[in-house]
Amino acid sequence: MDTAVPSFTPYERKLLAMVADLTHTSAISILDIEEKGVATGAGEPSEIFEEIAKGDGFDLGGSLGPRFARFLGLGVSWQTRDTVPLTGEFWTGHLLDSIDAGAPTSAPASATSDEVEVFSQLRLIEDQSRWAGNSFTAIRLFPGVTIPELWYFSITHGLNKLDIDYCEYFDHLLVAKGVYGWQLLFAEVSLADPAHVHTRRRLTTMLHTLPRLFPDEDYSSLEARLRERL
Repeated sequence: MDTAVPSFTPYERKLLAMVADLTHTSAISILDIEEKGVATGAGEPSEIFEEIAKGDGFDLGGSLGPRFARFLGLGVSWQTRDTVPLTGEFWTGHLLDSIDAGAPTSAPASATSDEVEVFSQLRLIEDQSRWAGNSFTAIRLFPGVTIPELWYFSITHGLNKLDIDYCEYFDHLLVAKGVYGWQLLFAEVSLADPAHVHTRRRLTTMLHTLPRLFPDEDYSSLEARLRERL
């Protein structure tokens, strides 16, 4: 796919702005970063979704289109400069590459038959394991799906279905900045459980720290979710 000088979509500009905000905030240290640009050779987003519908049989333009980004690779790993730092990372690539690559991981040996099926149908949309993390988020694709489910997997917490859609996920990503485990705010888990103590502490720190560093962002929905999970 070509990477000529692009005309960015509104959401692509928002992702780039998030990276810029992180890199230009003095209280944050950037550990690694990747900016590969967008794939222009595959066409405009509407053409890409037409190609997916014809080639793979998934009609996804209506549910994914508003937050679709064509980056070949865009991500950053970061931490705050506090004594006990808040950490995070995000990485997203091109959906065509993700569909072609197949499932991002195989099901663990302990998985049930239903979980094995889910794992086989997952396609990566956002990765938190390229640098320091051990998790990813994926959409679940199977014949006839138009609004795919979102699933979050981490080595620590296993596989969890999220109760938000693709567009909502990428809207929340802009606010959460890739803090590790933020996705569990939208899973059916109790963060009061001792098994989630580290995630609970991290997300509590997130909601004390990020509003101070990024006062223009609205953290009310994430704060409400944390209260619901405790």
